[in-house]
Amino acid sequence: MNVTNINSTTLQNLVGLTKKRELLVAQLARLEAEITGVLSGKKGGKVSITKRVTSAGTPPARRGKRGALKDKIVALLKAAGPTGLSAKQISAKLKLPNSHVHVWFGTTGKKISGLTKPARGVWALSA
Repeated sequence: MNVTNINSTTLQNLVGLTKKRELLVAQLARLEAEITGVLSGKKGGKVSITKRVTSAGTPPARRGKRGALKDKIVALLKAAGPTGLSAKQISAKLKLPNSHVHVWFGTTGKKISGLTKPARGVWALSA
């Protein structure tokens, strides 16, 4: 190929292909490092390359322990007594979105014996 006859479009295509090649070479190097780690007996054999990031650009939130939300909601309802609390009040106290609390009552909450609904959107725990 004669370098003096390259137009700007061809040059842009070459630059794009070169960038793709560099990315593939970097991926290949990471795979080789991972293979070496597995063969050397490293725990898990994975090499951490980057943090997982959500579409918003922030790292994903850590999950809590199983049943932690149940314990918190039941404790709030016990403290509230027979008058109960609204889902909005519970979500404000636990700093959760309203939808999370409503879904919790529709799934986990319906399995709890003694959970009553004295008014619309209000939940109480009868002893």
